[in-house]
Amino acid sequence: YGLAIMAFRNSQRFPGFAAASHNGLAISYAQLGREDLAERYFRQAIAEAPEDPRYQGNLARFETATAGSARRIALAW
Repeated sequence: YGLAIMAFRNSQRFPGFAAASHNGLAISYAQLGREDLAERYFRQAIAEAPEDPRYQGNLARFETATAGSARRIALAW
């Protein structure tokens, strides 16, 4: 996940990729158990691309999974 985080951080600098990059960061951090960072990046992806249902769906699945204390969840890249 470390390499994925590094790649997503680099790609977030490009406006056309920012929302997808933040979604990728959120997924990576969720898999690492960093719920605080995962939630922040899911919300940032939604703010940047509110019309994309993947990001809202990912946040909803993440919130459901963390409420039930599940560690690994299936999210849409």
